[in-house]
Amino acid sequence: MAYPGWKYKGHVTFADTAKAKEVQALVYIYYQTGMNSDFSDLRFAATDGTPLPYYFDYATAGSVARVWVRVPAGQTTINFYYGNAAATSESSGANTFFIFDEFNDANWADNWSGDTASWTASGSLLKCSTSGKKIYRAVSGGLDDKAIYASIVTKANTNLKFGIVFRASWGEVQFTRSYTSSYPRRWSDGTYVSGSSPLWSDNTAAVDRVDIFSTKAATKYYVGNTSWTAITGPNTHTAMLSAAGQFGLYAYAPNTYQYVRWVRVQSSATLLNYTVTVDGANKEDIIESFSLHITPSHGFTGKHYATRAVTIIPEVTPYETGLVLSPTAEIKDYLTASTGITVTPSTVAVNDSLYASTDVYVTPAADPLIEGMDLDQYPWTALTVRKSIADAMWQMDIKFEGHTVPPTQRRIFYDVLDIYGDVNRIFAGIIPEPDYVISDAANKTSVVAYDYAYYLSRQLVPYDETTIKLVTAYPTWGDWIEHLLEGTGITAYRIAAGPTTTAEFSLTPKTTKMQAIKKIADYLGYLFLVSWDGDDAIAYFIDPANIDEPTAGLDLPAQYDVYHTDGTLVGIPSAKPVSEKTYNRIIVRGRDPVNNVYLTSVAETDRLTGGYEYAREYYEESLNYTTQAICDTRAAFLLAGLSTELYTVRATFKLRHDFRLWQKIRFLGDGFPAAVTNMGVMRIVNISHSIQEADSTVTIECTVDQDISLISELADVFDSNTVSETVGIVDNKFSTQAEIQAGTITAINGTTATVLLENGNTIQARLLE
Repeated sequence: MAYPGWKYKGHVTFADTAKAKEVQALVYIYYQTGMNSDFSDLRFAATDGTPLPYYFDYATAGSVARVWVRVPAGQTTINFYYGNAAATSESSGANTFFIFDEFNDANWADNWSGDTASWTASGSLLKCSTSGKKIYRAVSGGLDDKAIYASIVTKANTNLKFGIVFRASWGEVQFTRSYTSSYPRRWSDGTYVSGSSPLWSDNTAAVDRVDIFSTKAATKYYVGNTSWTAITGPNTHTAMLSAAGQFGLYAYAPNTYQYVRWVRVQSSATLLNYTVTVDGANKEDIIESFSLHITPSHGFTGKHYATRAVTIIPEVTPYETGLVLSPTAEIKDYLTASTGITVTPSTVAVNDSLYASTDVYVTPAADPLIEGMDLDQYPWTALTVRKSIADAMWQMDIKFEGHTVPPTQRRIFYDVLDIYGDVNRIFAGIIPEPDYVISDAANKTSVVAYDYAYYLSRQLVPYDETTIKLVTAYPTWGDWIEHLLEGTGITAYRIAAGPTTTAEFSLTPKTTKMQAIKKIADYLGYLFLVSWDGDDAIAYFIDPANIDEPTAGLDLPAQYDVYHTDGTLVGIPSAKPVSEKTYNRIIVRGRDPVNNVYLTSVAETDRLTGGYEYAREYYEESLNYTTQAICDTRAAFLLAGLSTELYTVRATFKLRHDFRLWQKIRFLGDGFPAAVTNMGVMRIVNISHSIQEADSTVTIECTVDQDISLISELADVFDSNTVSETVGIVDNKFSTQAEIQAGTITAINGTTATVLLENGNTIQARLLE
């Protein structure tokens, strides 16, 4: 393993054709969570684990590092590692390039030959005091297919006669620049050439470069990184270097304003086109071996994450009372042995210890309401965990090879590593009943599991509590929520008291607890959510204004900003309208039970009022709208959400299992469609985790961060007892019909009848002929 002490790993893939010789490639590595802010823990390695030298051209703390990496011949993929707070930088120009000198060493002259006595280095600046002096050194392997770079500093419009000299396999070149009437000049092969290139600025470094190839005609040089023509002219230049493969610095007529900051020699070829991918946890070559002791009361509960085989060494106590295992066992909670197991001594009987050469499944004694099962101990092949803010429950769809599946009505959970190598529990719930397990003839099984909110959908409100209102026993709406959670195994974790709004909810004996809680939350504009904390089911009932508050909200992660360089992003996110329908007139009707009159509120857009549009009406009525103010507020609320088109952004990421529903997210910078970046800060309103053997992705849908009650209301395709199977978050909400109740006519006055409903309420109804 290249760097076993580093937590995280990524890779750089070059799209260029692999080079026949080793090259120096320039890559940009953007800061990632878990990385030292100064990039001091960044390391590179070949695919076989060999560490690769690298050099920081520059690194901006907490932002981006520009790095030269020495890439072996034939390589188009290299790995990088980070996540070691104790690491110090190993950036080295000397190891990365064929020649590298910043002249910051008092013994710099030990590496050079020639007139070193005429050259002095101070503060990483090298200068020459005497005309016609040179220093030079040899390049191992020669100069063919190499490039020489020199960073030169001078004063504006100063007579510069200073530059590079080299001797290739085909001849020698003096590449020197001069100012005459403010124009730079050069000599090559005895030819004196003038030209125009960018002029010097005071004390500004300009990088001169020569790309040397096996022929003179192919060799080029650049002034201040501005390309000039190929080298031409006869080879009549006086020899300054004694052998091919040497290069140096030559001072034709220097002055006190001219310096060299650094020089380097590297490959003339490089790898330009690349992508950077963050892989997540560094799991290379992890091989774990651990012992397992089986008794009738417990089994294998440890979790071991590895990319290679895990060796299990069972330790079985012979004659363990009550432990009966055989190759025909069918139920598995914890242990799988897919290869032969040798038991010593071999004479033990099958009922006394573990004895099997095929798959073994162990079901320990357990309390189904307390002890959970780790899904990783079953032969599943793929799973999807999903939920939108409109869904009542999390749903997990699991596909198994064969028919060995977890038992129903037992707690089941699934943990997965996210991009940072942290364990995230993305599901905790149950497989409700055998009806949710479907087998087919292809020796495969599909299973559907739901989170603990399933129990709320299977329990009815107490038959003597079908009227919910604030009373002495339950003086706040939060008290009612806690009461309805009783007997479900769900802990009332963060339950707000709620407003002092007076309301009365009349329920039928068939109303589930989920439906009752839904009525309360919708009326108050509060959010109700069932989640998990470890193995425990917990519930939130919060004011949406507090959604991000650390002690009163949903315990959400911080806002995540996505850039196009994000290595976990798969493809390009897209924005699309959720529905083609919008409304410009809202009609809301209610009833005042005190005065026994109907109430109506109408809200419409300015364009409709001004006669610029025809009406597109939406109608809603509820007996819970008991005052004109409530009707007016509801109409204005619906108009705000339904009169404008709602858009969502859909994006897929690798390993981002740390994302959460309602979390803030934003797409920034170039590389994204304008329709996506213009959305600004959004909320995740739909999330789907997809796990397969070779792939792990998270797909999210987001919408603009606005009034949380409005988002929740418009997203609500709520079926109180199931999970929605659609991503639309507007249309179905408003197709819901008002609840129908039976009643008895107690009086008739003309075309109006007084009706006593089954729930005890009295209403006025119009008689139809």
